[in-house]
Amino acid sequence: MEGLNIFDPYEIRARIFPSILVLSPVLILFFSIISLSDTIWKILVELGIFFVLIYGFSYPVRMLGVQFQNEKWKISGAPSTIILRGDDPTFSQELKQQLYIAITKKYSIDIPRNDEQRKTPNHFDKIIDDIFLRVRSDLRKMDKDKNLWSSHNAEYGFARNLIGSRAVLLILTIICTFIGLIIFLVDSSSVRLFGVCINSAVCLISIIGGWYLLPIFFDYTSYEYAKSAWMAFLSFSTKE
Repeated sequence: MEGLNIFDPYEIRARIFPSILVLSPVLILFFSIISLSDTIWKILVELGIFFVLIYGFSYPVRMLGVQFQNEKWKISGAPSTIILRGDDPTFSQELKQQLYIAITKKYSIDIPRNDEQRKTPNHFDKIIDDIFLRVRSDLRKMDKDKNLWSSHNAEYGFARNLIGSRAVLLILTIICTFIGLIIFLVDSSSVRLFGVCINSAVCLISIIGGWYLLPIFFDYTSYEYAKSAWMAFLSFSTKE
């Protein structure tokens, strides 16, 4: 499992932000029943505890995201592979030929022609899958600046990890709403009622967003990342 660098922009967007969103029902419940401390030291301790929770939670969030990704691409294939197939219209045939030549030059691997791809599609997909792993590794080494592919990579990581954790978010929201409602009925206050209302809204949003909007966003970001990564690879390979 990869370590987490909290100062890395990718880690912040792809792992920290989804973890905060998934844990938001717990934070809402906490602040609705326990007021924030009145001294700076106690506030720092509470914020430190929340940070540790978010940091630790980022690992299962990523794990669930990767698991969702693997299940998603098991049948259809990853977008990074799909768009290089001979019959896919995302890239023009001329651009795909340039990528094929760049791959052969960079990695000394011959890409099957279109007729060969149709005969053995699984073999072609396996070749591209393996090549893209090397492409991603090379891009990380060569690309020291903030370019389009790295931005799309972070957006895709955010969508992947959040959609993989959508069930956890929904379960936590239901549990925290129920607990908050019980606490409100025992000892009512406007703040506790507000917390129950907010978590109820989060529950509805998580259903609509998690099962209707996030899949669309996930598909969009996955293809945008795949396209920008291949174009970045082509740009780098032509400069060598």
